[in-house]
Amino acid sequence: MADRPTETPPGDSPEPVERPSAAVVCFPGKPVAKRLAPPAADQLTREDREKVSTVVNSSVEYVQMMSGMIAGFRADHTGDSVVAGWNGTQGEKVEKRAKAAIRRLVRRISTHATRPLEVTEIWSVASVTKFVMRQWRSKDWEIDDNDPEMELLELFPAIIEKLCEGLYRAELKADRQEEQQ
Repeated sequence: MADRPTETPPGDSPEPVERPSAAVVCFPGKPVAKRLAPPAADQLTREDREKVSTVVNSSVEYVQMMSGMIAGFRADHTGDSVVAGWNGTQGEKVEKRAKAAIRRLVRRISTHATRPLEVTEIWSVASVTKFVMRQWRSKDWEIDDNDPEMELLELFPAIIEKLCEGLYRAELKADRQEEQQ
């Protein structure tokens, strides 16, 4: 089609296309999906914000990856955890995804001043914190001071403090309004 400038691809545009997209050239006659910009966060419903939340998605991905990795040790009977191990052929892939997820989570939490975390996000972070503490206590793995898991554990109290501060202010405001009535 690109070699025939007088020919226009089928479409709903009244104007001829000067250079058809690669999708039109490769797949003539097939509809081409266009990616639309997502709506702004303040235009989304709460349910939609939860679905696209970096905090919720990263929390779920981290716990799923680490749970799968831990379970993989039960199936790896190579003797040295060659497959499921932290640097094993399968374990390394899973660990990389888990570490990427928790790094995204920590980045988002450390910048929560730009947009306060929602209740479901705080709840997700609490679940990850609980998961990390259980694994650490069970000695399934060790947490070093430089691990993102340790950073998460250090950030969590700040999230709770910010939540409590907001709740306290709301209580004071309600008390003042009650006194004025």
